[in-house]
Amino acid sequence: MDVLVSAHQVPTIDVGGLSSGKRSDLEDVGRQIGAASRSIGFFSIVNHGLERNVAEVIREAQRFFAMPLEAKERVAIESYFCGYTRLDRENGEPHEAFDIGPEISADDPDLLAGKSIFAPRRWPDLAGFRESLTEYYDRGAELIIRLHQAIAVDLGADSDYFKPFFPRMVNLRMLHYPPHPKGRDGWGIRPHTDFGNLTLLAQDNQGLELRTREGNWIPTEVRADALMCNIGDCLMRWSNDTYVSTPHRVFNDTGRDRHSVALFGDVHGDAVVSCLPSCEGPDRPAKHAPILFGDFARSRFKSGYD
Repeated sequence: MDVLVSAHQVPTIDVGGLSSGKRSDLEDVGRQIGAASRSIGFFSIVNHGLERNVAEVIREAQRFFAMPLEAKERVAIESYFCGYTRLDRENGEPHEAFDIGPEISADDPDLLAGKSIFAPRRWPDLAGFRESLTEYYDRGAELIIRLHQAIAVDLGADSDYFKPFFPRMVNLRMLHYPPHPKGRDGWGIRPHTDFGNLTLLAQDNQGLELRTREGNWIPTEVRADALMCNIGDCLMRWSNDTYVSTPHRVFNDTGRDRHSVALFGDVHGDAVVSCLPSCEGPDRPAKHAPILFGDFARSRFKSGYD
């Protein structure tokens, strides 16, 4: 049965079936993700198994960003996806961030060769912070792989098609958006699309808006038990534009601080992002040339900094 999704409303998908091991459950979740990804490009997931971790990692974000600036600057970002980014550094936008990537060492061969899009993790002096983020990162990475299995099935590929591309993946990014004054122009983060495959977002306040196909901006719902998900540019390329990456932005005029924690489900830097065989044919040629994910990510990452 076809799954109908409005192009003006973010659907909520129960993904509990992904852990059942049943092909029928995988296909059912895949159909729902696929319907959302072909239309609005966003979907919310529940019964994902990370409910306790989500609540904990949001509390850690609140604790970290409440620290004095001097303490946060001790772990200031020095390379890709690693450390603290101060307020207004990214395009002058009013948000601050903290990033970690996969666990790698300072003598990692890819890092020394300049191939890695990640750097060794940096941790603030905050009791329990490292443990909470590490657990959320690891469990979130497992969920991202399961979601990609459902996506692969929906796109007509083998369920494990994406697995070889994920030996190194995922960027965890904490964000803090101070409240905007009422009536202020601008945004906490400018309109953009995510450049990877799939993003999972935990959040404690309103502010995330997405642009419909007609060009209208609509708010998204915040649920404590749900993770907001959206398709990135690379998955759009892999699916030959079957799935769509949707522009989104943050505008926090609630009068309260907004915290969010994003898990960017990306493939390893040497992965060649190219059209899935099941998504092209004689009457539907590939729309995008193959590209190394590392090159694509580096170009997009650098453009966000002064």
